[in-house]
Amino acid sequence: MPSEPVFVYATRGLARERPTIVLVEGLDFAPAGGLALFAAIAMAVPGHRVLLVGTARPGLPEGWRAELDRQPHAGRIRLARLGPKDLARLLAEALRSESLADELGWQIARKSDGNPYFVLEILRGLREQGLLEQQPDGSFATTRKVREIPCPPSVLELVEARIAELDDEDRNLLEVASCLGFSFDPVIVACALGRSTIPVLQRFASIEKRHRLVRAAGRAMEFDQNQVHEALYGGLLELLREQYHAAVAEAILAKHPGPTERRRRPSPNTFSSEGGDRRRSPFSPRPSTTSDASTSRSGPSSSPTVRSAFRTCSRGATARRSSSAGTTAGRPRPAEGGGDRASRGGGHRQEHR
Repeated sequence: MPSEPVFVYATRGLARERPTIVLVEGLDFAPAGGLALFAAIAMAVPGHRVLLVGTARPGLPEGWRAELDRQPHAGRIRLARLGPKDLARLLAEALRSESLADELGWQIARKSDGNPYFVLEILRGLREQGLLEQQPDGSFATTRKVREIPCPPSVLELVEARIAELDDEDRNLLEVASCLGFSFDPVIVACALGRSTIPVLQRFASIEKRHRLVRAAGRAMEFDQNQVHEALYGGLLELLREQYHAAVAEAILAKHPGPTERRRRPSPNTFSSEGGDRRRSPFSPRPSTTSDASTSRSGPSSSPTVRSAFRTCSRGATARRSSSAGTTAGRPRPAEGGGDRASRGGGHRQEHR
């Protein structure tokens, strides 16, 4: 007797009596023995009234998948996310109300990201919470205004199970990325963690290929679903989240410095002569003292930007030998208490005459 699995003979026996459909879900979770059984059935069904269907997320073994693809009777269909029209049609059919589908469509689309399973689970969650109620004619109606649609626990558990497959290094990368939002710059993530850019980009590419938790969006990246972003960000310890945000802010300032930062470019790790740590997080309030307040009112010497503008104005006035009225109009007016500078400005105007 051939050494084929007993299940193959049972499937053939059913097919002799009637057309048979064999559906195997979650092949990406199947062990090696399960994949071998599916392949054995696929090889044995040609010529029999059998439709063999297997579902899987990306990540199946390349060799196993290539072997099936070489079979002339096998085919692979990639299911994309539901577009707006398809999603509206699914909601109208499930709710039996086009007006309600239009009312809830945008919120459900944002929460589900076009995943049909997520759509149906969200609707089931709304019914269980009493937000949807079936009418005598079979259609559904809301019992009150639905301002925010919560994510069902079943969807969160599924997303958290996918996140649990990550190793610590990959999870750390995604946790920092979650502090940047749904869409993020992987270079900022690398800078925030003090890592080299190329290895971090390679890790993100590997996460996209193996886990499908993120996807490329031009030069940026984004999470595959809103629930992935929410689960990662919501699972952070509060203190760790604050530290991540501070590191991200410093990385953004380092990559996109403002005009003053480009001139001064202070080191993020500076220490005072007394040995104290003078580092200040971008989220820490700037200390305010009496001397700072008085300096800010004293005119051009209040900041490097104003001093630079004042020197530029003075040099331009000297080069042009402009009239005293023009020079006075182009220079910041001294505040009260700036008598010495006012007298110097007056002497400067006499020299122009």
